[in-house]
Amino acid sequence: VGVFYDDQNQPDKAEKYYLAAIAIRERLVEKNADAYEPALADSYNNAGVFYDNQGKPKKAEKYYLAAIEIRERLVEKNADAYEPDLADSYNNAGVFYYEQGRLEKSEKYILAAIGIYERLVEKNADAYEPDLAMSYNNAGEFYANQDYLEKSEKYYLAAIEIYERFVKENAAAYEPDLADSYFNYYLLKKDKIYLDKAYEIAKRRQDDPRCKIIVEIVESM
Repeated sequence: VGVFYDDQNQPDKAEKYYLAAIAIRERLVEKNADAYEPALADSYNNAGVFYDNQGKPKKAEKYYLAAIEIRERLVEKNADAYEPDLADSYNNAGVFYYEQGRLEKSEKYILAAIGIYERLVEKNADAYEPDLAMSYNNAGEFYANQDYLEKSEKYYLAAIEIYERFVKENAAAYEPDLADSYFNYYLLKKDKIYLDKAYEIAKRRQDDPRCKIIVEIVESM
């Protein structure tokens, strides 16, 4: 219900139900942590995303870190089951701290997410390469804005390599991601080849807001 009202842009109702779910799950965890901690971590993560989107960083940080604390313990018991969830939490925290200008923490969590996704890709590339590419793109953007150009280039090119392969298999799903990575790489290197590649995709994929922005920027140059 919380997710429903969140999607309907009714934040007061969404918050009510998110917190109600948390309250129940916290009581259940007191009785049986093994059974209910994974669900509680999910609720904490949802609340973190909610408060982040509502511009309430203190509350967002509280719930992001609470989810991470549980998921790190769960990973110690069963990495195969819980590492994907932990990587998701690390990625959320990395983006959150970046937007808050807390760069050391942002870097820590972005790289931690990448480390997990790289391991997961070794076991199941089809399932986790999209997440890895997203994390590579996040790292590229992070290092570009810190003027660490070599690191930024490394991660952007790694994201591009994955997205190019995925576009061959499923263009509808991955072309906007590839256009975004091409454009980011152009901004870093000022290589017009990548600008042209980004624009070529973006012009036919304006159903995606990222592509629409690329077209507007290129056509205003």
